Amino acid sequence: MAGTQQGWRTLPTSGGGGVLSVSGLDTDNSDPANPIVKISVDGSTVTGDGTPASPLEVIGIPRGNTLVVDSVYGNDTTATANPHSLPFQTISSALLSAVSGDNVQVLAGVYNEKVIIPSGVALTGSSTQVTIIQQLNVITSTTLITMNQNTRIENFTCSLSSAGNNNLIGVNFVTGASINAKIRGCVINVTSTTVNAPSVIGLNSSGTSATTFASSDAIARSTVNLISSSTGLSRGVYINGANRFTVRESVVYARGTGTNIVGVETNDASAVCEIKTSTINGLLYDVNRTLGIMIVGSTDLVNNTANGNSFTPSQSPASFSFGTIGGLATNHRYYMLTGTIPANQLTSEAKANPYDPAKALPVPVTQVSLIIAVTMSYQPALPVGTAVSLFIYKNSSLTPEITLTMLPADGGIKRLDTKSFSLSTLDVIRVTMETTGNLGAGGSFQAVIGYY
Repeated sequence: MAGTQQGWRTLPTSGGGGVLSVSGLDTDNSDPANPIVKISVDGSTVTGDGTPASPLEVIGIPRGNTLVVDSVYGNDTTATANPHSLPFQTISSALLSAVSGDNVQVLAGVYNEKVIIPSGVALTGSSTQVTIIQQLNVITSTTLITMNQNTRIENFTCSLSSAGNNNLIGVNFVTGASINAKIRGCVINVTSTTVNAPSVIGLNSSGTSATTFASSDAIARSTVNLISSSTGLSRGVYINGANRFTVRESVVYARGTGTNIVGVETNDASAVCEIKTSTINGLLYDVNRTLGIMIVGSTDLVNNTANGNSFTPSQSPASFSFGTIGGLATNHRYYMLTGTIPANQLTSEAKANPYDPAKALPVPVTQVSLIIAVTMSYQPALPVGTAVSLFIYKNSSLTPEITLTMLPADGGIKRLDTKSFSLSTLDVIRVTMETTGNLGAGGSFQAVIGYY
């Protein structure tokens, strides 16, 4: 092999006693399998090119655009001088030397540090079982991982905990990051045992970014475990900035003894959150679309709760349909049946009478469900001064869960997709329709109630 000195080289050690043996020296770096080793004893050098050496200098194995972190054998000082050939001991030091396009490969170990990933850099662990980034029992407000634009973290267990009144964020996506930064194959654990009111968040996206669709999912094939005793805001995933954030093939588990624990929440008018093929389990609510847009598809909402807010299913939801044909009486209440029924075949009464659940058909559900959308239509056009209202009741309650009223200005179609309510397998819904004023002869009414 060119430049490689075969066999053993022997030099006297200082004081004249003993020898130092060196083998397999690659003097011109032409053989990556045999690292350059420069050793000097009393000023003598054993490198083939005659370059003076420090008392012990190991150049290592060149790795192109890859930096290596080894918690056992790494050395931050020597690696900083040779970042692409010698291993670092800490992730933070490796990231300080990394530039866009680099991959920081982290070997098995426990790394007690906070991590800020520079833009364009990937951080790859060996396995969630053996590669751990952690900050345990912190005494100040702490963010464990910071994602900048076009960054990636993969194959880590990331754990953050505190017993004090400290705000905790497991992973924070800065401005511009939610649309192109990625978490893959990670376990994110955030635990707060205080009964005070700090914010406790697994994944936080509070910056701003493009809100149009992008193929890069922010988090995929990962698990977020949030355990909180805080009386403050506790969220598995929290999108409170004008950005788009996507969750795919992941589990978000937000539990504890706290009083305000939610699995996934959007809380910005311009926020867009997509949740696909995942499982969401929140103690208070699984999901909460306080503001913005939440799109959910093929996802298990374990407790079937959404804080009375709705969301947009990525596919058409299952639905109940209620309709009438024929004339509708003035100021009247109709107890609706599923399907499209002639109005004169429905149980009806003056709407001045109190609503009676016993007169309404109990419509059962076949599984735990969320009523998430209601759309109704009426033809011909409603006369001025009239209205048609739909009321949806749960079980035998006298108070409707959802009320939707159509006026002439609505043009014959009215939709409600901002409210929701939950149904268990033992629950039923009851539906009534009421007219206000004289709608005239004939007329057809249809209502579709979507559930997830």
